[in-house]
Amino acid sequence: MDFNFYTQQGHKLLAKKEAPSIKKALEYFKMANEITENNDISKPQALYNLALGNYLAGNTVMAYRLANKAKRSLEPAVSNSMFKMDNMRKMLGEDNINGLINYIETNFSEFILFTDSNNDDFDENELDLSNVDSIYPSPAVITDYSPKFTLNKITDEMLGATFAGLSRNQDSLIYFDKVKGDILTYVEGYFSSLLGNQTNSNTKLVSRISSNDPTDFVDEDRYLLIDRIFLKDFLEEYQIQSEEEEPFYSFLDLFKKEILEEYSHYKDITIDNILFSYHIQQKFHELFSKHHNSKENELKETYSILFDNTCNEMSLKWIKKHVF
Repeated sequence: MDFNFYTQQGHKLLAKKEAPSIKKALEYFKMANEITENNDISKPQALYNLALGNYLAGNTVMAYRLANKAKRSLEPAVSNSMFKMDNMRKMLGEDNINGLINYIETNFSEFILFTDSNNDDFDENELDLSNVDSIYPSPAVITDYSPKFTLNKITDEMLGATFAGLSRNQDSLIYFDKVKGDILTYVEGYFSSLLGNQTNSNTKLVSRISSNDPTDFVDEDRYLLIDRIFLKDFLEEYQIQSEEEEPFYSFLDLFKKEILEEYSHYKDITIDNILFSYHIQQKFHELFSKHHNSKENELKETYSILFDNTCNEMSLKWIKKHVF
């Protein structure tokens, strides 16, 4: 996940003004700050977000320290940026930072009386959530996120889209909607369904992005980020599905050997360490064709059925475990 995702999520949660949301927002702001280097162009915003979150969580002194640190981070951020504009500091949030500092100094002067605003010797990622429950109410109504579909309504299309999530790369965000049974990719702050007509879905997504529609909030109680699976788990299921039929069953040992050779530049790597990404899937297909080139046409149909059955079974197991 990236800085923009954590930031968007955090601000949408702050707007709810509920205890659990404030706590979660601070966690997101912390994660955004942790992945931001000190001289990065995003550092002022990362520190300001933490300052704002801490202020709303009742940590006024910490908020004041963070806001002042954010102010000092503006100059190195501007200096190290590849973009050079006259209003750069303003674009990086200088007005918001100064506004928070001035507000705290005006309204909470007694809290910061002995606080050195120039002292950076503190852990900017330390979170104190002890006051949140006394400041904000907990949600009065717990939303029902139980599935509105049953296991027998799961289609091959749903299983295929779920497997796309299981084999996604680190930068791709694919979610399972527990309520509707939809599988959604998250692109630039917007959900787009992987089910149905993809041309229509892509057209709608482009329209929302170009129109600057309000971004979608990822409610993690409803939308489950689909786990990335390891190669070993796929191979175990493939072995079961093969029912020891040759040459599919013995191919697994050949594949393990060759894929480990490809990753030999990584010290001490094993099959247990490798994720079943799109790249590994392609290598799986390529190596099968390489070793059985002479019988490729003869084996193609059975191989495709076996591979699809493995993917579908893994998807179904994931849905049963995490949704039902």
